[in-house]
Amino acid sequence: MLTFTLLGLIVLLSIVFLLNTSQSSQKGYILKQEQLKKEALLGTNHDLINKIIEEMTYTRIENSPIIKTMQKPATLMYLNN
Repeated sequence: MLTFTLLGLIVLLSIVFLLNTSQSSQKGYILKQEQLKKEALLGTNHDLINKIIEEMTYTRIENSPIIKTMQKPATLMYLNN
């Protein structure tokens, strides 16, 4: 009877250990996938920031068809502090 009880406990503990280990592996896999998504999003963010900077450059704005249709002022007045 003692042998069967000990064998049952060993089997039970083995099952609990395997379940716990598989859950840890799944969490590790999910964490790695989320890190890869984060890196991809950071790369996309970097590309979008560069695109915004490029669109805001002075020469790009100056050559815009909308800006070219604007009238230039007759006299320029600069303000100094």
